[in-house]
Amino acid sequence: MLLFARYGVLLAGLLAGPVMAQVRSAAHPLPPLPDSLRPAAATAHTPTARLALYLRATAAFATTVDSAQTVAYAQAADALARQQADSAGVGRALSLRGFLLLQVGAPTAAAPLLHRAEKLLGEAPLRWQAANHAYLAWLLGDTDQPRPALAYLRRAHAEYGRLHDVAAQAELSGTATVVYLYQGRADSAAFVLLRAARQQHRLGRAADEANTLGNLASVLHQAGRLPEADRYAHQALAMLQARHADELLPPVYQTLGNIAWARHRPAEAVGYYRQTIRGLRQQNQEGILTSCYGSIAGAFSDLGRGDSAIYYQTLALRLCQQQGQTTQVATEMSSLAAIYFHQHRLPEAEHWAKASLAAQGTKLLQNTRALLVLSSVAKDRGDFREALRWQEKARHLEEDQYKRQSQEEVQKARAEFETDRAEQQVALLTARTRSQAQEEELLRLRARQQVALVGLLALLGLGLGIGLFVRYRRRLTARQLAHDAELRTQLAADLHDDVGSLLTQISLQSDLLRETTAAPEATLARLERLSDTSRRAARQMADVVWGLHASSAELPEVMMHMREHAYEVLSPIGLAIDFAVTEEAAALRPSVAVCQTLYLLFKEALHNAVKHAQGATQVTIRLSQDGGQLCLNVRDNAPGPAATARPGGHGLTNMRRRAEAVGGALHIVAETAGFRLVACLPA
Repeated sequence: MLLFARYGVLLAGLLAGPVMAQVRSAAHPLPPLPDSLRPAAATAHTPTARLALYLRATAAFATTVDSAQTVAYAQAADALARQQADSAGVGRALSLRGFLLLQVGAPTAAAPLLHRAEKLLGEAPLRWQAANHAYLAWLLGDTDQPRPALAYLRRAHAEYGRLHDVAAQAELSGTATVVYLYQGRADSAAFVLLRAARQQHRLGRAADEANTLGNLASVLHQAGRLPEADRYAHQALAMLQARHADELLPPVYQTLGNIAWARHRPAEAVGYYRQTIRGLRQQNQEGILTSCYGSIAGAFSDLGRGDSAIYYQTLALRLCQQQGQTTQVATEMSSLAAIYFHQHRLPEAEHWAKASLAAQGTKLLQNTRALLVLSSVAKDRGDFREALRWQEKARHLEEDQYKRQSQEEVQKARAEFETDRAEQQVALLTARTRSQAQEEELLRLRARQQVALVGLLALLGLGLGIGLFVRYRRRLTARQLAHDAELRTQLAADLHDDVGSLLTQISLQSDLLRETTAAPEATLARLERLSDTSRRAARQMADVVWGLHASSAELPEVMMHMREHAYEVLSPIGLAIDFAVTEEAAALRPSVAVCQTLYLLFKEALHNAVKHAQGATQVTIRLSQDGGQLCLNVRDNAPGPAATARPGGHGLTNMRRRAEAVGGALHIVAETAGFRLVACLPA
């Protein structure tokens, strides 16, 4: 919320590449004007009036990040300004195009346009100069040049002050905040935001004021000023609720959760995080929930609710994997390892800590957490030599990080010094003769030619190496591909009947809704059945997808899927979950086939409990090791004696066949109350 708007660098190609050239040379009419400008078009008969109209249209389309229309009107304004020898008009058109490039995340392409516009706008209206100075501040802040960025911000703020435009001054707060945060000056960022909020309050812009107060609370939280952060966040929340601005509430809820957690109030933090998750899901923005999932997992861990912590941390991990965030995947894995360690579940903690290190390869970055978890696990097992080895790695990594940060600070200070010295020598550099400049340019061209030749040779060598590598990989992986295909075919066959049956039900229920007329209550009931069937089909298909990629599945990963499925199936119908794994069982390493069979038997056992355990309030799940075998024990507490079989199909028979196919066995245990199922598989 505090960072500059970035909509992707792909649009930058539209502005700087072949499409722009095509628009320049096209003889097509301009796109339709915005509705607000159509009355002005009727009176724009002179070239000067048309130029003013084109520039207003460019500004309107640039504000809404409409790239094609912005480019079209900017080019029309540029051409018309050149015909009239209006340098200020040319500068304004260039400035607006640079503004659009900043919004789409292309500061490199925006830089020459904005600097050229600055020279052309020397005699332009003050508002155009102020806007371009604000854009230059954004550009320099986005390219980590805080000192000149702040200088341009001060100029823009003063110019808007001369124009008595308080609203424009308040809008500069976003850029100033980011620049100050880049410098580590949180107090300065907070001052700028507070000033902007007061300006917006005087203008009666309540939504903007609430948004600014939310940003202020976030900055104060980062600065450790928690009571102030809490006060401003609650103020922002009250303003947004009064205006029913529900779409703006999730960031404020998350800030409140972060503040509550930092103040050691995990139960309060969980409530705010749940509000955040609910709001973002309603807005179909689940892709940005990673940090909230990780935070709520940490709060649940502080509350001693390990299962809930694991569930939400797993959601954070899955989301990062879906988005291909390699570094963040490793971080979430190390957090999951820490949660398992706090529950003294050492095998799972060790598994995820090592998986975190493997996910980052040789680039450990800031992942000392995984190393410390591995050290603690080894220490608890009495392997002090191994614990010391992991601890030494963590210490070396911290030292490397400190050295790297120190070097970056030194380089930054040196760059600032060199910039100041370069500015002082500008006059001397411009005094060189033309012949000296031409000679230097010739030397640079020769150097570039040499670099290009070396690069070409390197590319040729790289291409040859890639060709040889591809041939080697094709031969090496042929057998593995055949094995994977066989495993996938087998898994797809296992779940085909279930998914096909559910899809058939969905089709029949949809036809029934379309072809019959029923009372609203009956229609609602049919829609609920259709929704339930769709969710079941989605879960079955998700298991197929997981199975297709589980050719190297290990027991910790399977247990994570089991725990996640239990919460999805049992929690919505009010069944409590008691899920535990013994250390002996967690240390086992069964085959891939056994892991897949274990998961499918577990799913069928839960389905059996949901379908038949009338009056039950809890399902108890245990994974243990018995006589060298991995045993799954699922029991519900439904009242009344347990039967040796339950009506409703061939589920138990199919489960026995599945267990026997991998060399295991399935048993039904008689109980005075409830139903108990035990499956033992070879480990």
